[in-house]
Amino acid sequence: MSNEIEKSMNFEDKMKERIREGIGDLITDEELSKIIDAGIREVFFTKELIHSSGYGPVKYKPSLIETVIREELDLHGRAKEVCKEWMTEHSDEITDIVDGLLRDGVGNLMMNTISEMFQSSLTAMKYDIQTNIANGMNNGY
Repeated sequence: MSNEIEKSMNFEDKMKERIREGIGDLITDEELSKIIDAGIREVFFTKELIHSSGYGPVKYKPSLIETVIREELDLHGRAKEVCKEWMTEHSDEITDIVDGLLRDGVGNLMMNTISEMFQSSLTAMKYDIQTNIANGMNNGY
């Protein structure tokens, strides 16, 4: 990953050098860096407007970086195949995980539901017992 950052910095530096040779000292390094950054963002990350009218959706052509990533990953082809292959190869593990989640989840859900159903009754019974004990103590029992 650090190689990618170094490559991009080298690319920027090379662009600065080439532009600096052409324009000399007309602008500062900071201004030149801002221009180069804006240019890189424009070229790689800006979507191109294809269709815009008062009716219907606005359509854009994907940015260059999106196109490169889609081509690299081939989202509609190889990536799906790889996922299917992995899931097929690991179906036993996936089944065990899903079974565990369902078993534990359903069990916990049932216990929580039962607990909530009886909670008010148990609280009322506890209050009645405490009241009876207190009344019994007051009556000399």
